[in-house]
Amino acid sequence: MERGRRAIIAASAGVMGTLIARMRNAVGGQREGTGSDSSAADLAPGAHASDFQLHHRGTSTSTVALGTTAKSGSSLVVCQFGDLTKLHAPVDNKGNAFTLLLSSGYHGGAWKPFGMRMYATMAAAGGPAHAVSMAKDTATDESTLIAIEVRGGATLRDKSVVTRAAAGPGAPSVSGSIVTTGPALLLALWGGDGDVDLTDQRATPEKGWTTIESRFLGRTAYIQAALAWKRVDAAGPQACAWTPAQRQGAILAMAAIQA
Repeated sequence: MERGRRAIIAASAGVMGTLIARMRNAVGGQREGTGSDSSAADLAPGAHASDFQLHHRGTSTSTVALGTTAKSGSSLVVCQFGDLTKLHAPVDNKGNAFTLLLSSGYHGGAWKPFGMRMYATMAAAGGPAHAVSMAKDTATDESTLIAIEVRGGATLRDKSVVTRAAAGPGAPSVSGSIVTTGPALLLALWGGDGDVDLTDQRATPEKGWTTIESRFLGRTAYIQAALAWKRVDAAGPQACAWTPAQRQGAILAMAAIQA
């Protein structure tokens, strides 16, 4: 009887041990998943700024002051417009190196050699008084510089640039498509090609997008641009439609950044 009782106790202990191990594995897996979701949840636009320099009123160096950026765990995306033969790659005061992502002239060769370039640095170093700048060979040329910090962003998932011909006022221009594999912060860039005769150069992204930097003057010699963002949680193709107030074509760039 005593041997039988000991055998039953041992068997019960073995079953209990197996159950406890399974519970620990389940909890451990749950925590790992939660950590991944938490990282994705951190994706958000951080510091951002822009510098629009007018024709004959530019300076040899265009600079944007971002203020305080995260010391680590963020990415920086920089967009520049101007005479591409005279613009230099962006630099900052935190020692980051910027990689060229996209480059494009305007549709049909308009305003050549003017156009747009998009740069990025992933896993950027940041901190207080963060500034990004670009040098120009001709100081007084018009130029546009936009910089944005993407908090929690470590991976450039996809990118695209297309040009669209003018389709009339109120007619949307749709960007190229990019594909995400999960939660992502999307950036959409508009660079209109309307000339100084336009009284209203505004362009608006479709519902769900938030314009974060822009300048639309009308009847002014400068380089108009706008940057918008959107957070998505599901994997799949993404695009952005911009609607101009008056007839004009545009450079349309997109980038998807994930944790």
